[in-house]
Amino acid sequence: IKHGMSIIYFYAPWLLFHNKISEYFIEIEKEFQDIKLYAIDIDQFNGLVTRFNILSLPTILIVKDEGKLIKNVTGMLAISGIGNIIRDIYKSYTNDHGDKK
Repeated sequence: IKHGMSIIYFYAPWLLFHNKISEYFIEIEKEFQDIKLYAIDIDQFNGLVTRFNILSLPTILIVKDEGKLIKNVTGMLAISGIGNIIRDIYKSYTNDHGDKK
C-alpha cells in the first residue's frame, strides 16, 4: 500500500455476521471509489493474521500511505458504525493531503 487509504477486513467464512459486513463493504466501495478494499480470509492467510496481530474477528484496519495504521476496528458492534468512522477519517485524510472530493 504505497499511497492513499486502504481498508483491510479480516474475516472467516464461518463468521456469523460475515454477510452483513460484506454489505457494509459494498456501500463503502460505492461511496469511496478511491479507497482500496481488501478482504482477508484468516483461514487462508495466516501470515497476514500474524503480521497484523489479529486477535479477534471481525477486524477492520484502516491504513494510509505505506501501511501506517490509522484505526483498528474490532467487533460487530463497532463495525456496524464503520461507514461513519470511514467518512470522518477520509475527510481528515483528504484535508491533510489537499485532495478535493
